[in-house]
Amino acid sequence: CGEFILPPKAAQPKAKAFPETEKIFYVLSGRGILAIDGMDHEIEQGMALYVAPGEAHAFANTGSDELRLLWFEAPPQCPVGGYMPQEQGWKRIAPD
Repeated sequence: CGEFILPPKAAQPKAKAFPETEKIFYVLSGRGILAIDGMDHEIEQGMALYVAPGEAHAFANTGSDELRLLWFEAPPQCPVGGYMPQEQGWKRIAPD
């Protein structure tokens, strides 16, 4: 699980699918679009979202505030006790 933050008017560059992983997202704040297999769904604070294994998905922030999401996935994409490298602004955050 983790928190995903998308700045105002930003969007993920392309949809990604994970063949063996299902995902649940909870919108902590903001509003936007969740595209699942080419279909756009409007999302806003307080909504819970489900993405089935193999469904290509991407987020876009359509609001003027950050879009903040809490996400859960099973099975995890990274090994137990490990983390996938992340980018945050100019600083790269990676496992030790």
